Amino acid sequence: MGHMEYFIGHRAGIVLGWWSLAADDLAAGRLVTPLALRQPLGSAFYLVFPEADVNRPKVKAFREWIAGEAEPLAP
Repeated sequence: MGHMEYFIGHRAGIVLGWWSLAADDLAAGRLVTPLALRQPLGSAFYLVFPEADVNRPKVKAFREWIAGEAEPLAP
């Protein structure tokens, strides 16, 4: 059980975490944001693969899928 699940189950505590990991629980009302404060992390994730694979159908499909999954979670 992760920290967020523990606090949700016990209805107590404060959790600092990535917005994207808490988005579903926030939308469902299981978590609330007590402050209107969001701090950018200044970090990013990168999809890295050999340049020769850029046009491979599997690589293109994965790239499009992961971008679509991440887009709604962007702040």
